[in-house]
Amino acid sequence: PETKRILSEVAFWDVYYEHCSYFTQSSLQAVFENCGFEVLENSLEYKDQYITIYAKPDPRTESPAQPKALASSLTSVSADDVSDYQSKLQSTLELWSKRLDAWSQAGKKVCIWGSGSKSIGFIFTIPESRCIDFVVDINPHKNGNLMPGTHQQIVLPEKLKDISPDVVIIMNEIYLQEISADIAKMGLTPEILALS
Repeated sequence: PETKRILSEVAFWDVYYEHCSYFTQSSLQAVFENCGFEVLENSLEYKDQYITIYAKPDPRTESPAQPKALASSLTSVSADDVSDYQSKLQSTLELWSKRLDAWSQAGKKVCIWGSGSKSIGFIFTIPESRCIDFVVDINPHKNGNLMPGTHQQIVLPEKLKDISPDVVIIMNEIYLQEISADIAKMGLTPEILALS
């Protein structure tokens, strides 16, 4: 995961145990260069969510005695970025808590789309997310299973016709248009939001 994006978007759902290390483009490049690799390409992928780096061993260099400086032309994280994240996190959590609580109080059926790590991070961070009725996932092997710890049932997209949700929260905004179109094809008109 790309740390600068996580901090700037307050993407708390992307901070979890499976991501055992966090980098910016410049810090990842520095790691490779300091380990004697020549970086061929360093880019952001998947709507800037992840860093992709292509490198090869550089036979011309020995492992340097002193670490190289971070490449200033690439993204880096400042102390202000971390402070901003900390201050914005509380308001972001409050916003989602209030939304979920309001939907629950109004008796609305709420589904989230995606049963992966972003969903788990979201559900476990916000207690009000227990009001989420179902979790939608296109993976047929997950159909009928339960989310870990919170036990929302995972269903295939076709099940939305029977559920007729009032709200669908898409866990990865990169799929917003595609999922919105799929929901519209089912003749459903829920409020659709995406984590971003």
